[in-house]
Amino acid sequence: MIKIGSKLKEIRLNCKLSINAVIKKLEEMNIYVTKKTIYRWENDNTIPDLKTIKVLSFIYDSNLTEIYEDKRFYKSLSENEYKFIMAIRGNDSFRKIAKILSKI
Repeated sequence: MIKIGSKLKEIRLNCKLSINAVIKKLEEMNIYVTKKTIYRWENDNTIPDLKTIKVLSFIYDSNLTEIYEDKRFYKSLSENEYKFIMAIRGNDSFRKIAKILSKI
């Protein structure tokens, strides 16, 4: 199973985005991180919170389920966050709405 960090890095590189570009885009959405934080995510040392992953999935124009492949991530979620993700996985329309909401 691919880990979240590896997937985040793979998706970022496929989008041809540098870490600095990701930081800038996150800042536009009022999420402030350092290069070190992104390196830690991509090396599976830490896991971004749910809000950040939703925003990253928007920035990377990626389906949320592509990122949520690590059991550690699911264990870190509240029951409501888990239900939200499960709803997204099974509903294309809901995924589109979630993507729009992640901009807010």
